[in-house]
Amino acid sequence: MSLYLEQRLESQLKITPQLIIANEVLAMSSAELEQAVAQEVEQNPVLELIEHERCPQCGNPLRGSHCPYCAGRKPPRSSDWEPEGWNYQDYRTHDWDEEDDDPISRVPGSTTLAEYLEWQIRPALAAEDHPIALYLIDSLDDHGYLTVSAGDAAAQLGVPPKRVERVIAELQKLDPPGIGASGPQEALLIQLRRLREDGKPRPLAEAMIAHWDLFLRQQVHALAKALNVTEREIRAEYAFIRANLNAKPAHAHWALGEAKPATDTVYVRPDIAIRRRPAPDTGFEVEVLPGRSFTLRISPEYKRLAEQLEGKDDPSCEQAKEQLKEYMSRGKLFIRCVNQRWQTLQMIGDWLVNYQAEFLENGERSIKPITRAELAEHIGVHESTVSRAIANKYALLPNGRVIPLADFFDESLAVKDVLLEIIRQEKRPLSDQELAKRLAQRGYPIARRTVAKYRQELGILPARLRCP
Repeated sequence: MSLYLEQRLESQLKITPQLIIANEVLAMSSAELEQAVAQEVEQNPVLELIEHERCPQCGNPLRGSHCPYCAGRKPPRSSDWEPEGWNYQDYRTHDWDEEDDDPISRVPGSTTLAEYLEWQIRPALAAEDHPIALYLIDSLDDHGYLTVSAGDAAAQLGVPPKRVERVIAELQKLDPPGIGASGPQEALLIQLRRLREDGKPRPLAEAMIAHWDLFLRQQVHALAKALNVTEREIRAEYAFIRANLNAKPAHAHWALGEAKPATDTVYVRPDIAIRRRPAPDTGFEVEVLPGRSFTLRISPEYKRLAEQLEGKDDPSCEQAKEQLKEYMSRGKLFIRCVNQRWQTLQMIGDWLVNYQAEFLENGERSIKPITRAELAEHIGVHESTVSRAIANKYALLPNGRVIPLADFFDESLAVKDVLLEIIRQEKRPLSDQELAKRLAQRGYPIARRTVAKYRQELGILPARLRCP
């Protein structure tokens, strides 16, 4: 038997603490991240929280009471958000400085209905109109109806009624649709007006709701006669209204569908906002949104203490030096991981917006097929990174809708939109097999069982239970 030494090259995957924490932070929902930040600050004495006045819409620093970004002028890069010269494209190879205290200035979280409305409306109003908006939001009842008239609010606040009317008009543009209406009739008409503005008018539904007494009593025959249409068309429009509109707008997004007052409602706050570029530019841009505005940094006092201890040779200080070093190392690692989360979201959002521009312009039928693996290959990260990054994350679209980021990968959205149109236009209830044939004729060949699955996801009853 002979003994000899041999050198060989081997590649070995090593899971570092930074990778573990970065993956955990990347996969967190907004609420989970907020809890993690609060817990880390509580457990690590060297971490310091500093609150900042930031725009509730885009998260950039305010200039006085105005946001220059939301007013159409993007502010210069602030050292409070990004290191100088930072480029998100190469964040994976960026040489992080251990002494660089990059802040956590944007951590999304859940919010109440009042906070959610205030967050949306502030960038749309001048600073002098903010008190009017707050007064109106405080005057909403549990259903989302406005309990004061423009005249009463103007008299109470000592401002012209026209100013209040303008703020009410802005309030009624917010999500959930129909908020700020005077009652259920106006709430439904506001939602139908939005559909009309989006190029999807429902004139029959508007006419039915205009005949409010007949509509409430569901007088199908009387409505058909008054509007000179068939009873089948009236029933189909009732089905559309039940499936797509909400007479009590504040109930639209309750967490877990629980029946509780609007003041306790928890809304999903988007992680990214997609906006049209200001003219004369075209296309869309992505902004990573905050939910709370603060900076997380290593406390300057503890930095000075660490420097003082480092210069001492006293053995009695060794334990304090080691403990402080551990706290600072853990704090810097946590800050880097959260910043990396934001950069990953920015990178994914930018790529998706460019790839799915037609979807953003024209709706579900223009969505392009893309998988998480394909996106990962395009941006140069692992597929699991993309999966973690989009899990439980939401995007605010230019039309005001908030959708899961996962929808950008969902090819079934186009099929579902066509399926919904076919069912709305059916003269008689079509079976799933007949629906599959109609879809195939429109270029969407799918199996009957897939039609049944999509129909159930859309909340549509089977043919035998739908109104003829």
